[in-house]
Amino acid sequence: MSASQTAGSAWWSSDGFSRSDQTDLWQKNLCSAYQDWTVLNENPKDFSAKIRQQSLGDGLRLIECITTPCSGQRLKSNLSKDCEPYLGVQLTFSGRENFRCGSQVKTYGAGDLFVWLSDKEMKFEVTENLHKSTLMIPCAQIKERLPRDTVLNSTVIDGTTRMGAMLNSHLACLTNHEGAFDVSDNSTIKRITLELVTSCLGHSLDHMPNGLSQQYLRGAQNYILDNLQDENMTPGNIAHANRISVRYLHMIFEQTGQTVSSWIREMRLQRCRDSLESGRTESSRVSDIAYQWGFNDASHFSRAFKNRFGVSPKQFRDDAGLVSGASK
Repeated sequence: MSASQTAGSAWWSSDGFSRSDQTDLWQKNLCSAYQDWTVLNENPKDFSAKIRQQSLGDGLRLIECITTPCSGQRLKSNLSKDCEPYLGVQLTFSGRENFRCGSQVKTYGAGDLFVWLSDKEMKFEVTENLHKSTLMIPCAQIKERLPRDTVLNSTVIDGTTRMGAMLNSHLACLTNHEGAFDVSDNSTIKRITLELVTSCLGHSLDHMPNGLSQQYLRGAQNYILDNLQDENMTPGNIAHANRISVRYLHMIFEQTGQTVSSWIREMRLQRCRDSLESGRTESSRVSDIAYQWGFNDASHFSRAFKNRFGVSPKQFRDDAGLVSGASK
């Protein structure tokens, strides 16, 4: 690996700046990391903070922050400056932080894992020296993996559940090994991250009204993801594996705005895109990648890929190789 591929992102530190410059620079770094925020007061004399962020590709980023007590808010004027809404998944390692959204105030401490939405007015207050990591994910990338018309809300992810514990460990691992991954790992990290977050959010949806259909939908989707490489997968064996009828399978997939077959095709196309982007498939033919992920016709795959992503799979791989090469 080259040095540029393994070097971690640089920390920004408040140390060495005057109080007025420090406050302005702190706000600038908050905005760069977490969307647009306003620092409420000039930082106290003993204020100290450092922050760094790492891009995981396609708008995903991981932010690690260590700070003494401070506060900030997002008002309508802040929200209007955002290009798109983001979902923040925050893991607190130590310290305490209050979040106010509307009339609700919640406090998060060591080990807490929670989700917040950037399109909501809110206020934060760090009450004890804080160390946290936050995944910032474009909401569109989460919504395309959830049933159609799903409403995303702030929520706490239960770290005692299997998926919650896995997401907790995943976030901690990404933070502790920041800078240790090759840039070609980003597509794999991104895919794992999105699937973990979506699974945890999907679990919380299972406890909402119509939760039974959500559970069956999630079970069917998980079966599909586990068997994407099987070119003989059909609605019939998906339904049989989940002990539901084919008719009911089609009915629950209507919630996603896609048919069963179109959702399978979308997931396979995403896996093919990740494989082409990873930089580890240079010696593989495009058709081999298509067959690996369940397509049985290379020409059909190429047409479907171009319709979905705007370029042919070969051109996509060539372009990804150029970007990866430029970073070396």
